[in-house]
Amino acid sequence: MKEFSVKRIKAWGKRLFREESGQSIAEYVLILFIVVMIAMRVKDILKKNLVRMVERTGEKMDQIANEE
Repeated sequence: MKEFSVKRIKAWGKRLFREESGQSIAEYVLILFIVVMIAMRVKDILKKNLVRMVERTGEKMDQIANEE
């Protein structure tokens, strides 16, 4: 089994950015990072909207229950 060391990881990183295949991998990683960041932002917006809708529904249910 190969040992993972900091030196090996640094060498792999340098090789990754020097070679063309490494460039495409780096581009994929960048795209993935951007997609994840967008997804996290959208998740936050959807969560806020969903919480607001649930709160409004609860308030309306309370109003209906108190009217009777």
